[in-house]
Amino acid sequence: MYAQSKITRKDEYKIVELYKSGCSSSEIARVYGYKTRNSVLSKLQKLNIKRRDCNEIRSANKSYNDFSMKEVDSEVKAYFLGLLLTDGYISEERGYIGLELTDKDVIDFLAEYLKAEYTTILPKGKAKLIKYRIVLYGRGLLSDVKRLGVICNKTYDIKGPELFDDENKFLSYIFRGIIDGDGWIRKDGKEFFICSASVDFIKWCKEAMRKIGFRDLKITFINNEFNGIYLLRTGVKYNIRILKEKVYDKPFGMMRKYDKLYKKDVQRL
Repeated sequence: MYAQSKITRKDEYKIVELYKSGCSSSEIARVYGYKTRNSVLSKLQKLNIKRRDCNEIRSANKSYNDFSMKEVDSEVKAYFLGLLLTDGYISEERGYIGLELTDKDVIDFLAEYLKAEYTTILPKGKAKLIKYRIVLYGRGLLSDVKRLGVICNKTYDIKGPELFDDENKFLSYIFRGIIDGDGWIRKDGKEFFICSASVDFIKWCKEAMRKIGFRDLKITFINNEFNGIYLLRTGVKYNIRILKEKVYDKPFGMMRKYDKLYKKDVQRL
């Protein structure tokens, strides 16, 4: 059997070793002089070695290998989490998390921090704005963000993250990500709101805002053609001051909302 093969049994085991270490079937084919990778794949199949799918290969070669959401231990991770809770999504089947926005400055900021590439999506159909998408692969990363409340089909069922004690100090930046994702700041910076289709999530947001220092908050329900929407809205001067001092205290990420809060200050200079 082996006398008729171009390679020996020892070579076959070496092929398995190379494949398991991350080498592609095409790379191995070049090493052993095969014209195509199919010969390598047939050897692997004969030895009952499971073939890697495209997502596993992509995950093994990703540039953001050192990034983890096991713990929210920085302002940017907290901001990223807030965006994921509002505009993010996950794929259990393919093992990735994704974020899609029309604000290029946010995606540029996150891509640099994460050391990840992003995709530009041109408008189609009724869409008028260019979108930018970051996708991060990894089962560990997927598990981490699920612990933090990012779930499949989260529109109506999201509840908000259960944070470790040490993570609560970054609560204001999680909230900033939530506002940049599903919030609004008035043009003159004197009023803002966040909205959600999930009553549990809006209740979590209210409690988080209370911990940050906001007060006199009320949840409003508005009927629409779907299942309705919940709002936390305030224009109280004290709350706007807290928003500036604790949430938007430094320029990064989505600058158009930051600029609305500080527009009046800039005009005075």
